[in-house]
Amino acid sequence: MLFRLTCLGVPELHGERGDVVRIRTRKHLALLVVLAVEPSVRHRRDRLATLLWPGSDTDEARHSLAVALSVLRSRLGAAAFDTARDTIRLLPGHVSTDLHDVAHDDPADPLVGEVAPFLDEFDVPDAPDFQLWKDGQQARLLPMLHAVLSRRIDHARRSGHSTRLESLGVQLQRIDPLSEDGVRALIEARAMAGDRIGALRVYDRWRAQLRADLDAVPSTPIEQMADRLRRRGLEHAAGTLLVPVPTEQWQERTFVGRGAEFRTCYEAWQRVRAGEPRHMLVRGESGIGKTTLVERFITAVALEGASVARVQCYELERELPFGTISGLVTHLLDLPGASATAPEHLAELGRLVGKVRVRFPTLPEPLPGVGESARILFTEAVMALLTAVAEEQPVVVVVDDIPLAD
Repeated sequence: MLFRLTCLGVPELHGERGDVVRIRTRKHLALLVVLAVEPSVRHRRDRLATLLWPGSDTDEARHSLAVALSVLRSRLGAAAFDTARDTIRLLPGHVSTDLHDVAHDDPADPLVGEVAPFLDEFDVPDAPDFQLWKDGQQARLLPMLHAVLSRRIDHARRSGHSTRLESLGVQLQRIDPLSEDGVRALIEARAMAGDRIGALRVYDRWRAQLRADLDAVPSTPIEQMADRLRRRGLEHAAGTLLVPVPTEQWQERTFVGRGAEFRTCYEAWQRVRAGEPRHMLVRGESGIGKTTLVERFITAVALEGASVARVQCYELERELPFGTISGLVTHLLDLPGASATAPEHLAELGRLVGKVRVRFPTLPEPLPGVGESARILFTEAVMALLTAVAEEQPVVVVVDDIPLAD
């Protein structure tokens, strides 16, 4: 019969059918945990007795150990233990722990359990050596648990699952309160939920704790993420222009069943960050969630530093020449780097987009051009503006309902 012992969180023993096997005495359960976590070790009886019954004399401690072992045999069966006069060992194949399962889990599996600190909230007050052993195990397991949760967080981020992202961020902060991966996950989840203020509160609390505990400051990427959320328009921050992150559109919105599509978009974004231009075409029937998918995606990439320019096409403007591209130019002008566009290109844009002349009143007159030559000049000017913006930060251009464009 195979039993399962959970060690992450409050320890609990389960039978093959998932039923809880009661071990009423805390020290008896602690003994099982020690034996199960170190199954390859032949534990000396005198060490176990001292570990759990330090206040008793040698004979009393060994007797207490024998009673505990007898209780465990009654629950697990005598065949589960290899005992000798001086040593005890829990034989493999009788008790599995969640430590192995967590270390080898699939981050894409939505049914994987939560990760908690080793023996969280489980103490044996009169056994200080056991507490030292527990602390040592927590320190040993921390890198593994951190790596597991980071993998799960990355998968949730790539899939746009903000609820899972927030849950994983909370779990990571439980085992490592100062983890930057954990606080980033919480910030992203709050931003995708439309809670910009909540995201900033998470960041501010974490930054204060980081300073109090380690006298350290956040890394530049996480600090810039908070700055993007904090700024509602273009402002100077440490000499760098940052764009705001769109969050308010997520009020009263839900995001279900689009994980694979979001992952495709996010992977394309990663290629763009590596310097490889990409385009995506999102198609589907009306009302299936195309806009929701795109809005969540642009929130995610804006948090990671993208400059986003978005334009909506309308049926009433379908016959308006250059209407869509003019709207796109209007949005691009508000992004960092736009002012670095060459004056002659800005002048050409000003021929059709009045906002350009308002923003840059001293521009020269545009070059003369009619027909196809004028169209080419305008196209080159748009590309020059887009390139100037892209010199500052990666750019994501979104055109909604593009079949309605001129």
